[in-house]
Amino acid sequence: MRPIKTERLVLRRYEDGDLRALVPLANDWEVTRWMPHLAHPYTAADGRAFIAQAQSLVDERREYQLAIVDKATDALMGTVGLHVVGRAIPELGYWLGRDYWAQGYATEAARAMIDHSFKSLGVSALMARVFDGNIASERVLIKSGFALIEMHNLPEALRGHHRYGIYQRHA
Repeated sequence: MRPIKTERLVLRRYEDGDLRALVPLANDWEVTRWMPHLAHPYTAADGRAFIAQAQSLVDERREYQLAIVDKATDALMGTVGLHVVGRAIPELGYWLGRDYWAQGYATEAARAMIDHSFKSLGVSALMARVFDGNIASERVLIKSGFALIEMHNLPEALRGHHRYGIYQRHA
């Protein structure tokens, strides 16, 4: 897959060399508390497994977990993903290291992945899930054209979250 370039970012396939930057970004509780699939603490073994899986799934075109990289510095900033296989509507996901919050990077990465999904992958609709209280992520989705379609109560608390919203956008 060719990298996706925006004004400030490059969204690209994860590389083995990303491990050194990935682990501290993903090991921050303020990041992982919103991401139940990320282990906490996040170790080098977790990072190696994630990178290997992300590479394999991108190569197979089953799932797109792409590194968000600063175009100017080549610094790894986080992940943007599209979960395709086994879903009626593909699901968009993203996270950034805390140093990159509140600077428009998540919106820029999400919009680039959305555009790529509609134009290059032939997707006609996307969905995303956000835990209740994750206002920054909700704003990213709304700025990217998503609308809240339903709220769900979780059967048990998951890292302190009892509800999450499902957002959807059509091409």
